[in-house]
Amino acid sequence: MLLTAVFAFASARGQGVINLPPVPVTNGVTGTLAGSTVRAELDYGPALAPENSLSPLAAMNLVNGYARFGLVVVPGFAPSMPVELQIRAWDNSSGLFADWTQAQPAWQAGLIIAGTSILVEALASSQTPPPGVPQSVF
Repeated sequence: MLLTAVFAFASARGQGVINLPPVPVTNGVTGTLAGSTVRAELDYGPALAPENSLSPLAAMNLVNGYARFGLVVVPGFAPSMPVELQIRAWDNSSGLFADWTQAQPAWQAGLIIAGTSILVEALASSQTPPPGVPQSVF
């Protein structure tokens, strides 16, 4: 049984800012939305970067089965630069796995349920993010 995170779409709204809609995270076997004990991490890197080279950008617990990253600043990416994105999600009901670096080995050992989305490419734009947008939610 795996969790799968599905991107609805990604759009850019600001210099180095990616605006993600709420992304449903579902159980890959049953198709049901994941619960609030599931943690999701948004990872990023240059366009066409391999999955294992992505860096964490933001992490949060799900809200009603959705990862709600919203507007996030992507450091090091100028306007119109493509950014490779992936969501990684895992069961954190134990409270032991704050990030994917900790969760992935437990998943690979069969200790927790987890999964990843497909890699998605998005573009940052040249607009300024609105006041109060945090540099990162991680």
